[in-house]
Amino acid sequence: MYHVITDNKFPYRVYGAQQDNTTISVPSRSDYGPFTLTRITM
Repeated sequence: MYHVITDNKFPYRVYGAQQDNTTISVPSRSDYGPFTLTRITM
């Protein structure tokens, strides 16, 4: 990741640009609590 932004929704979403020219979007939390890097899988 080299660029990360969020939006103003609730729960907010995190958008990130990756070095291989792709982007991802993940929610900031789930029904089970906040996401951590170990819980995000591709």
